[in-house]
Amino acid sequence: MAIYSKTLSDDRILSLIPENKKHILLVACGGCVNESLAYDHDNPILVFDDENNSIPYASKVEAKRISAVLETSGCGVEIKLLTGDMPVLCIYSESDTSILDTMTNPDLILTISCASGAMGMKFLTDTPVISITHQVGYVSYTYRDADSKRLIIKESSRCQMI
Repeated sequence: MAIYSKTLSDDRILSLIPENKKHILLVACGGCVNESLAYDHDNPILVFDDENNSIPYASKVEAKRISAVLETSGCGVEIKLLTGDMPVLCIYSESDTSILDTMTNPDLILTISCASGAMGMKFLTDTPVISITHQVGYVSYTYRDADSKRLIIKESSRCQMI
């Protein structure tokens, strides 16, 4: 079961960014939020590459979309996608800050994650962190693997709003 998260509206995201914060690290978690996005948008949860590495596809698609919105508003954006070989943000080791190596000195970090993931990110850095999702419930799902993709079977999956 995953925490069911939804991305804030584009206008809301833009309103959260202070004018002096133009170098943004956008961190997309491969855990709960990826599953929520896959459920909502009928995207694969995971896509497996030729070496059978798992890529959290739904989070990747959302990160690219949000990055385009931010870039249109004049921000420089680097995306850090937490792939299957990396821990999710809520259980990331405080001694491993490699997640921050993507961009030198970001002004702001935005997380596509559940609230626990945003809190985990705050433990790793002194850079301001803002979660750009809100948690609205729980999602329990079944899946099937087909053609190098992990897909949610909606007919046997449930979402409970809180």
